[in-house]
Amino acid sequence: MEKRRAVLPSKVLLFRWIVALVVLVVLSTASTPSPTAVSLRVGIYTNMPLSGVDEEGKPEGIFVDILQEIAAQENWALDWYPCAFQTCLDLLDTGEIDLLGAVAYSPERAEYLDFSQETVLTNWGRIYTRPDAAIRSLLDLDGTRLALLTGDVHAQAFRDIAQSFGIQPRYVWLDAYDAVFEAVRNGEAEAGIVNRIYGESHHRAYDLRPTAIIFNPLDIHYTAPKGRQPVILETIDRHLRAMKDAPNSVYYHSLEHWFGGQQKAAPPIPSWLIWGLGLSIFGVLVFFSVALMLRQRVQGTIAELDLQNKRLTAEIERHKATQETLQLHTAALETTATAVMIADTGGTLVWVNPAYTRLTGYTDQESIGRKTYSLFSACLPQPVPDALLRALRNGESWRGEVTSARKDGQQYIAELVVVPITGLDGKVQHYVATLQDITERKMQMHIREMRLKISRALEGLDTSKSLGERIVALAQEVFQAKTVALSLYAKAGGETVLCASGMWKQYVDSTPPSAWPRPGDDETALFSVRAETNTTGVPFLSVLRLATPQERVGHLWVGHNIPLSPADDKVLAEIPSTLAFALQRANLMESLRVSLQRINALNTVALAIASSVDVNITANILLDEMVAQTNIQGAALSVYRPEGHTVEIIQTRNLPTGVLPRSRNALSNPYLSTAIGGQRPVIVSDLRESTRPGDATFRTLIRHFRGYGCFPLIAKGKINGLLEIYSQSPLPPEGAWLDFTHLLSRQAAIGIENATLFHALQRSKDELTVSFESALLGWSRAMAIRHHEPLEHAERTAELCVRVAQRMGLQDESTLRAARYGAWLHDIGKLSIAEDVLYKDRPFDEDDWARSHTMFSNAEALMESVPLLESASIIPRYRYERWDGSGYPDGLQGDSIPLLARIFSVVHFWDARSEQRHYMPAMSREERLACLQEQAGKRFDPAVVEAFIEVISGML
Repeated sequence: MEKRRAVLPSKVLLFRWIVALVVLVVLSTASTPSPTAVSLRVGIYTNMPLSGVDEEGKPEGIFVDILQEIAAQENWALDWYPCAFQTCLDLLDTGEIDLLGAVAYSPERAEYLDFSQETVLTNWGRIYTRPDAAIRSLLDLDGTRLALLTGDVHAQAFRDIAQSFGIQPRYVWLDAYDAVFEAVRNGEAEAGIVNRIYGESHHRAYDLRPTAIIFNPLDIHYTAPKGRQPVILETIDRHLRAMKDAPNSVYYHSLEHWFGGQQKAAPPIPSWLIWGLGLSIFGVLVFFSVALMLRQRVQGTIAELDLQNKRLTAEIERHKATQETLQLHTAALETTATAVMIADTGGTLVWVNPAYTRLTGYTDQESIGRKTYSLFSACLPQPVPDALLRALRNGESWRGEVTSARKDGQQYIAELVVVPITGLDGKVQHYVATLQDITERKMQMHIREMRLKISRALEGLDTSKSLGERIVALAQEVFQAKTVALSLYAKAGGETVLCASGMWKQYVDSTPPSAWPRPGDDETALFSVRAETNTTGVPFLSVLRLATPQERVGHLWVGHNIPLSPADDKVLAEIPSTLAFALQRANLMESLRVSLQRINALNTVALAIASSVDVNITANILLDEMVAQTNIQGAALSVYRPEGHTVEIIQTRNLPTGVLPRSRNALSNPYLSTAIGGQRPVIVSDLRESTRPGDATFRTLIRHFRGYGCFPLIAKGKINGLLEIYSQSPLPPEGAWLDFTHLLSRQAAIGIENATLFHALQRSKDELTVSFESALLGWSRAMAIRHHEPLEHAERTAELCVRVAQRMGLQDESTLRAARYGAWLHDIGKLSIAEDVLYKDRPFDEDDWARSHTMFSNAEALMESVPLLESASIIPRYRYERWDGSGYPDGLQGDSIPLLARIFSVVHFWDARSEQRHYMPAMSREERLACLQEQAGKRFDPAVVEAFIEVISGML
């Protein structure tokens, strides 16, 4: 008995050990119910070996391997979304994808993205080029074409470095790293920037070499939209830390696979073999344990009770931990800024968080237990979107945008996500929904789209009429207007409706009613004024006051049936200055074109006078130009015979046949006698309202014309003829037409006088030249004011250009005149560039460069239309070409660049850098001299630099 009592405890211990082993095996092999898979939309862009897709479209790379391993362990469903890098970042910002790998951390990106805490790899930027390229350092990149990836943080870092060193490459922006290498290989760029990992893996395939220019070391992470996926990123960090601690993990296997390394170790013993051996041992143990159990029922019962007690204790601990976890989750949902709701399958809300109340205005007491038309209709519009209803019926998740109204009736736009929660039986038991207010984001997107649409629509129009018609059509389209009217102020005063649509078309070319509302002097716009107060016949009226800092331009009235949205109000508030500057630019271009045409006409008349003493030839040319360049339908040029007080017609234009006799008595017509006696023009705005009827012939002409003017042709203090003009519409009392007619009358007087006094021709030509050059200087100064440059800048550069040209042996007067005129008008092409591009406060993108480069061809076309400016057009056309061929727009090199353009390039650099500009600092005389000498043979013609230095040395 004593021996038996001694043996029993050891058997009990053995039995307990066997039972524990059985329980452990059963627990380890028992299947646990899988949690509902989390669906993640993952962006992927080409950046191998970090990430990319193979030829079959399957994702691959280091970041893909790691994420797929984590997804398998966490039961995540990954939905891959291939996209270009910048597009991926934009989709991540808007929340259209949930996760993106292989993103370098930067403070700028951290403002709108969340990064994983655990670094996957460290990377840096490197410059690659062709083997034959002479690029060894940063300075070698000045003026070269450099290919970069749009949105790449290394690209932005390099631009900052280049700016600090004063290096100015020409950037070529592309969508992917392989496009960067392809551009370098094909000669579209001299060098390109990619990250070190991609470059080392691919540069040999493109026959490129890495340079010693390495910069910007950065850590690479997984990233998600700001505040959207904190749990996902924390899970990734946890797995990454575990992978880095395990030498045989997927992390190190992926690095070895994609980067190469030592030979792989022998594979570990298969897990099935280990389990098989274990189960075999377990079978033997069970066999012996059953035998022992039959002998020791009492001890077995005690052991089973002990085990159950331990299980119960463990279950209590797990329940306690679950309760604590639930409390933490509830606290997180209570404090989150996103509105969260839980409802049962019948559509009854069972829980809402405080953010829901802040968003909708409905308290939890007003919401919980509420049965509605359909699920969540307290926060959704009616009817509920069909796609959401289908998802709820099928027990599926749904994500989309909805427009709804708060408790106070205020509308808002929200992003709604609905997720079904299933029980152990696989059936849906509840729905969890989140609402995020995206009204402001949608409004800003709408404003950006409308601003871009308006800016693009206003390009390429250079007349106020065509621009006005485009503005009216655009306002009708953008704001769904019922009727639109655009008015402009005339220089002489008064406001006229230029263009209109709808019921306001009747006001075109007339003064807008004084009763129409207008913003005050301290306002830029009135929004959605109701019919009770707007007196225009439309339910709602919005008005813009169009003005620039220099002058008032006009008004834009927009009539609509319903009040405009807040986003449309913001668009309206931002566009008055844009429209005003566009109209001002069109007026300037129109005035410039008319002035150039009239100057060309004056030049044509002057050439006719200079080449012939036949007054009939001169009269023919003069009247042709008079009718072509003004709103005059008829004209007559006469010679005055003082001895008989008669006027004899030389030439007429567009007058009724036989109505005007060849010879008339000036005393019988009050208009003729007044012009001759007073030696001043007589202008009758409307003959039908005049109290001076004139002679019978004149009364006949009144039936065909309304406006009339008589200009005495005075030369050397005496009248030698008359210029009469006839208009079918009333003549304005003043304006550019009057100045032009005065000039033509002076030309006519000179032409008549030239029949007997030929030497007067030279004096007239000199006056024309002075007028022409005064006009050019006036345009030059007007452009300087518009471009915020010193008024004397163009005149100084013109004077220096002439001196340097003379120093280099150019003595021909026409060549020197071309140098002077080209320097005065070197910025004329900028008049054709939109304000938002010309004064952009951030670096140009590819579209901005393309739009700005049109100014060279526009300047050339405008100046070549005027014969006196044709040879001068080479300065604004080729001013940015460089001696070494790295300039633009045509990339000319050496002597192929016109000499005057090479001279102007040096002179303009010298004068422009002598003063502080809004886009660059001033340089001292010594700094400018050193820069010229250093850039000789690169940017500047060495011979021109040498001649220029001699000129300025002689000016001291």
